[in-house]
Amino acid sequence: MRKTLFSSCVPRSTDYFLSKQELPLIKSFFMKQLLFVGKILFFWPVAFSMGVEEKSELEMSKLANPTQNQELQMLSHTDDYQVRIMEIAPNQSIAWHYHSQCTDIIVGLSGQALLKREFSPNLEINKGDIYRVEAKKIHQIVNTSSVKFVYALIQIGPYDFNKVNQAE
Repeated sequence: MRKTLFSSCVPRSTDYFLSKQELPLIKSFFMKQLLFVGKILFFWPVAFSMGVEEKSELEMSKLANPTQNQELQMLSHTDDYQVRIMEIAPNQSIAWHYHSQCTDIIVGLSGQALLKREFSPNLEINKGDIYRVEAKKIHQIVNTSSVKFVYALIQIGPYDFNKVNQAE
């Protein structure tokens, strides 16, 4: 069987994988986002000639030299969801946290990391893996490798970030 971005997940825990009903919605959403990004890239030169401002040198240097955990690009957002491309530098992590009403959907794009969850086994995230972390579930993503980990982060529900002090 050929592996693709959406068929490479082997269920390890049904609590953290997308349901059969959710997967087509996510696929459709990503395809719309890819088309949107494609249109932006196609019309980029036209946009500049119409007076759209270029990113500042500081913004560009942040994209070129990401810190330990950085949002590379916000693809889409409303009050009810947001889609971002994120990066975690080698041997770095996101702080332990939870979201009050927001569900995280994590899609591995490159590299590998661990998804740690309170009172649950760790899950390895590789390219093409898709995991769901429900609201109120304390979790952390750790890049244990020597290369950057890049992932798509889809957050459904009103966003908040509640940091938790967690003993390792």
